[in-house]
Amino acid sequence: MEPPKRKREDEGFQPSAGFAGPRPGFYFGRGESGVGYYRDQPSGGARVHVSRAVRPAADGAALLAAAEAEAGEAEELDERFVRRACAALERRLVENVEARAKHAGAPARWAESEVELHAELKRLGALAAAPELLPHLVRAGAPAALLQLLSHENADVAAECAQLLAELVEGDAAAESADAAAGAQELAGALLAGGLLPALLAQLARFDERVAEERAAVHSLLRVLEGAAELGGAARAALLAHEPLLPALLARVRGRKGAPADENRAYAAEVVAVLLSGGGGEADAARARLGEAGGVDDLLRAISYFRAKPAAAEADAEAELLEHCFDALCCALMLPANRARFVAGEGVELMLLVVRAKGCAKTAALKALDFALTRCPPAAQRLVDARGLGAVFAAFSGRSAAACRRLRGAEAAAEEEQRAVSIVAQLFAALPLGDGRRERLAAKFVEGGFEKIDRLAELWFAHAARLRAAELQLPPAEEEEGEEAEEAEAERYAARMEAGLFTLQQLAAALAGLWAHGHSGANARALAALRLGGGQLSDVRTVLREAAAAIGDGGEAVEAEVAEERARMAALADLLVAEGEEADAEEEEEGDAGEEAEEGEEPAEPPGRDDRREGLVGRREGLVDEDED
Repeated sequence: MEPPKRKREDEGFQPSAGFAGPRPGFYFGRGESGVGYYRDQPSGGARVHVSRAVRPAADGAALLAAAEAEAGEAEELDERFVRRACAALERRLVENVEARAKHAGAPARWAESEVELHAELKRLGALAAAPELLPHLVRAGAPAALLQLLSHENADVAAECAQLLAELVEGDAAAESADAAAGAQELAGALLAGGLLPALLAQLARFDERVAEERAAVHSLLRVLEGAAELGGAARAALLAHEPLLPALLARVRGRKGAPADENRAYAAEVVAVLLSGGGGEADAARARLGEAGGVDDLLRAISYFRAKPAAAEADAEAELLEHCFDALCCALMLPANRARFVAGEGVELMLLVVRAKGCAKTAALKALDFALTRCPPAAQRLVDARGLGAVFAAFSGRSAAACRRLRGAEAAAEEEQRAVSIVAQLFAALPLGDGRRERLAAKFVEGGFEKIDRLAELWFAHAARLRAAELQLPPAEEEEGEEAEEAEAERYAARMEAGLFTLQQLAAALAGLWAHGHSGANARALAALRLGGGQLSDVRTVLREAAAAIGDGGEAVEAEVAEERARMAALADLLVAEGEEADAEEEEEGDAGEEAEEGEEPAEPPGRDDRREGLVGRREGLVDEDED
């Protein structure tokens, strides 16, 4: 019986640790059977693997001598190095193209030239540590050669080129200095102008991710996109303007039905989130294209496959994919049209399922609901109809805070609380008075002996104290004029928002919305809870007016919505003026009655007190909550 090795040779494979010269009818490479010589195919379509593990055979002494020589000849990174490296790369490329054309059916005849191409690409990788030299790379004409190599017939060469581009364009090194950032910007601009995006998308479709090297190449190409997006400026604008880009990335995020999550799917979702983040007309246009291409449904579909991921799961591919899909979805929901698509695609119901599953994506689902409910009455109506108030108020009441801190950390618990408060404020804003859904929302604050009103006051004082402490640490406002004064004030306001002012504004809106509902018992409890902590309605009114004045224009896409929001916040503040003055007057009257009682006189009953008591009982009996907690 023949040994296995001989049998494999008969089938068309001859193992070899390195390239030992051409063999008729065979080509050298790495495949399913390992490294060695494979029988050539008549079509001439065989490929030669030239990964770093494949090199011409040599004995140990020769390898040691070569390594010492390479170490001794280490070149200084300067303009001269860039010119020499670019010239060598172009020369090797020309030699390889000529050899492939001349010996199309004999891969062994051009194998050595592709090994040399591979080496030259790795040599240029040293420039990743010196991004300030990248403009010299552009002037030497390297972008054209790199784009040609990105589309090279040999997948290993194309993969090495993709890795090089990722290292050169990635933003970490570019962030070290202004010169480094300018160099990365110039290279990215030259590559994009030369047709990087069409070539990159073609390679994303070409690479076979079942092969480890090509899977790594896909990851490198995604790094190129992320790096160019994070560079900002013209590079980011070019990415956003390329219409085929988002659909191609979404197709990768969507994957095949039931396909497992992997690192590249998660990375594609991250790139989508990076592209959709930020402001400006270009970002709005990209969000619109995503919605028109069915991107909101794609993201919801991807989330639905892994919605019940356990809360205690470590950061794996599924958890990472979920996180980036939620980030991309929230960015998409900044556009009103996409919020409508979210509601139509049953996104509200899906987010409630995720919240109730109490998995690792619970916090992200609350965030998505917060974005979806922003100035979107249909989303608010759908949430109440889907019996979602119980899930929202569980987070609002802090009942799940301890478990969240234990499983996902204090930061996640704080965000859950913040998002729940914001959702309640959005619900009061979206549901009109007289609507049965608004009655069910108000019932949440009446039930349980007004415990949620007490919670509202508790959160108000906690965030107010946090804000006061942070304001003491801020530098004093300097007396500046013009643009400098505006910038300083904007920075101060942003710091205050980060320190708790945002949540305080949402609490004020929720309290004012509850007050506007007109439930006498709830209003009396809210006023008492504020006064018990040393606060008053004028504090709430001040926060609301500041919030109304600070609402920006938001861009053309949401100009009408922003104007409506500003007017609503101002109206809530005005409502608190009238109601607050009446409540203060009543409190003063009750105080005078108490003084009379101390002097031995019978205290006078405030007018309408019995009527209000009867109304409170009737309203509490009528406000029956049907939501699950």
